Amino acid sequence: SSSSSSSSSFSSAFGTTRNMASEWQTVWSSEQELNSVLVTSENQIFAALYDGEILDLGKTDDDEIKAKLLLRTGGHPNSIGIDKNSRFYICDFGHSALLTTAKGNIVKLIHEFEERPLLGPNCVQIDGNGNIYFTDSGPIGTTALDNAIGSVFMASLVGGSADQKAGRYVLQPLLKDCLAHPSGIAVSNDGDTLYVAETMRNRVLRGVRMAGAFPF
Repeated sequence: SSSSSSSSSFSSAFGTTRNMASEWQTVWSSEQELNSVLVTSENQIFAALYDGEILDLGKTDDDEIKAKLLLRTGGHPNSIGIDKNSRFYICDFGHSALLTTAKGNIVKLIHEFEERPLLGPNCVQIDGNGNIYFTDSGPIGTTALDNAIGSVFMASLVGGSADQKAGRYVLQPLLKDCLAHPSGIAVSNDGDTLYVAETMRNRVLRGVRMAGAFPF
């Protein structure tokens, strides 16, 4: 079939594309396992390495990318996000927590819900209002088809920006203990639609905010 995923080429917004990574430009590489890359609205590039390093890779239009060490989490960062105030949020399997930065230091922002430890946050997104969304899957094998205990959480500010600086959030589950390795997460620009990749069930879930809540 012409729509088979095994096809060697396909038509896309970039034209006819062949599955040849050699035709893409390598702009930076590392001897360490690279887990995540982030490009901000200001075209700043950041990367997270499995060994705990968060790197600044410069701007997208730089002629040469030179990595600069920003932070060390002391764990295994899996995903990074940044809000409009340039504050980092880091899903870290090693700490089983959502980390953030405060005065240049790494601190645990969220590591439990109702006194139960998180499995291990996997991916994080922040909307324009400062609300934080993250999947909680733990490393591969923690949740599975026969052990679907993964979750999706939303952390919303108690009040204004002062509460954000103090790390005061209300944490609520959007999907609780029912997913088989929830991984990627994305939020629409208006913050009203959320998408979640559930790895072990090969599907993408969509939730639309209605009356302030996300029914799935």
